[in-house]
Amino acid sequence: MATEIERIFLVTGELPDGEDTEIVQAYLNLDPKRTTRVRIESGQATVTIKGKTRGISRVEFEYPIPLDAARELVKIALGVPIDPALFAELLGR
Repeated sequence: MATEIERIFLVTGELPDGEDTEIVQAYLNLDPKRTTRVRIESGQATVTIKGKTRGISRVEFEYPIPLDAARELVKIALGVPIDPALFAELLGR
């Protein structure tokens, strides 16, 4: 078990060029007391369970899962899977 500490940073100026990585993440529930997420990144998949935020931290459990299982979980996730690269593009990065 790990403890996640939420930190938010405002980045100004240009971001350095780097290698693009495709990331797909989807949420399996959005209960305020716990969140369950599946993420596929660079051909690897994980499922993450996060507890309720208390102050600036919350407990977090993250486990590797088979890529095929992650793809199936994305199909049954809530809403549309999130592509973080899309948000970066919309923000002009």
